Amino acid sequence: MSLISFTSSRTNEPNTPISETPKERIVSLFSLIRINKSPLLVTGIRICKFKKFVNASKLPVPLRLEIHNLMNHFEIQKIINPDILNKVDLHQPSRLLSMSYKEAQGESWLNKLLCMDLKWVLADNDLIKVRSACQMNDLNVGFPLLDERLIKFALKLPDHYKLRNQHLRPFFKRAMQDFLPKTILQKQKHGFSVPVGQWILNNASLRAYTMDTLSEFKKREFLSASFIDDLKDRLLMEHPGYYGVMVWLIVVLELWLQTKQYAISHLDANHYWMEQTA
Repeated sequence: MSLISFTSSRTNEPNTPISETPKERIVSLFSLIRINKSPLLVTGIRICKFKKFVNASKLPVPLRLEIHNLMNHFEIQKIINPDILNKVDLHQPSRLLSMSYKEAQGESWLNKLLCMDLKWVLADNDLIKVRSACQMNDLNVGFPLLDERLIKFALKLPDHYKLRNQHLRPFFKRAMQDFLPKTILQKQKHGFSVPVGQWILNNASLRAYTMDTLSEFKKREFLSASFIDDLKDRLLMEHPGYYGVMVWLIVVLELWLQTKQYAISHLDANHYWMEQTA
């Protein structure tokens, strides 16, 4: 539990993915996993995925890329405090996403998507996670494939060098065939998602810690109390693989807010003391 709190306190924004947990801790937690693989559950998951695919196909690019955003699967008006809703523009994120796509360099749709990916996925998300995780372990990290000269060169390449018959990066793989073994070049890409929802349910200490943190966040009245209660008492237990992500995001946000509030109050106290003694 202290590791989760420590990781949250070391970031400048409430963005602490479960993948930043040290690998040895993750391996030890895998013994807690008991995944239900009943045919009924698998069939239900496939139907849900098909419905998401159909709904996504009706949206224009790049908005269809946000189909996996958890907040798009809830009725915002029912879960966010009305006072907060009145102060924010719910359509602003979509406008910014569309603006980035339209202003991206490159005439082809593929280059536009890649440019947008550099900004929204890499610069605003992935690189932040990697850098914060490395800094916590006193490691220096570099990104040679993000060299500006290499990116400009990649933008000049025709689309079929980057994507051909649903095969990714054919140009890059061909260029590296004399340097990398076939097992690497032919390896399928896969993410590093972990069953945080299952961990919460199957580990008593982690579950108690999570529920206490959710209760603390509930006091802030950012989200409706009924939604948080439903998340704790029903949704997480019914679909831990799906709602576990939402629970994790709220927990990290609460821990981050606690840290930043302490830092602000401590800074204010020092500032006040300096004024009084000047």
